[in-house]
Amino acid sequence: MANSKDFEIPLANGNYNDAKVIHKFGYNPDVETAMEDVIFQGGVYTWLSSALQLEAVSTDADDTVAGAGEQQVTVEGLDDSFDEVSAVIDMNGASASTATTQTFRRIHRAYVSRVGTYMATSLTDCQQGNITIRTKSAGATHIVLGSLTSTRQGQSLVARYTIPRYHKGFLNRVNVITLSTKPVNIYLYQRTNANITAAPGMTCKRLVQCWENVAGEFTWTSEIPIAFDQMTDVWLSCNVPTTTAAVQANYELVQVRETVVNGW
Repeated sequence: MANSKDFEIPLANGNYNDAKVIHKFGYNPDVETAMEDVIFQGGVYTWLSSALQLEAVSTDADDTVAGAGEQQVTVEGLDDSFDEVSAVIDMNGASASTATTQTFRRIHRAYVSRVGTYMATSLTDCQQGNITIRTKSAGATHIVLGSLTSTRQGQSLVARYTIPRYHKGFLNRVNVITLSTKPVNIYLYQRTNANITAAPGMTCKRLVQCWENVAGEFTWTSEIPIAFDQMTDVWLSCNVPTTTAAVQANYELVQVRETVVNGW
């Protein structure tokens, strides 16, 4: 029998045209007793029902296209047809950037892709302020690039993903770390047919797996992966029975084009 590494290493290296690894990781610094998503800005994310243009804004004037901080941010997600798209945004400091030409129905991640100052040490910030990715014209916030342990990370922390059109996702591992001794409840949800936003045909969220009273670090694995169909939202939520706690969580999906899956 072939070693699993015979498949995993070429997959991670991008050797397969129709399959790739999706590594999702999120962080919520202040989870409370009410349910929240594992996203940096906290609270519960509102999913978009149509594709919108995005803009970026910083809390620091040096995060500008010719400045010493973050000059450009790249956003990745899905368009209105649930196909994968991306856009590079030129920063404009504490003022909103020009809106993207590309529209987004789902926003999977954002990261700093060009800076004005070389990172001299491991503690050097690649962005000078907190970066907010939002709907154009100061609309709803979708992603915040902030700080961990007083250092800005240059990367979003969002534990949500949507399977693109004509693909399937396969998940067999979830890792959770609670940054305190307080127990946390973790919930893995899915919503199928996320493209349908009017009756009939709309679906609600459905629990896939839950882990209650998690304290410290916890990893769940399954020998048989959980399969998610195209245009399915997948995300992690959590709550704390008492007071508050910080939670980080990650999971990996193998995303495969449906024509390949059907041929197995």
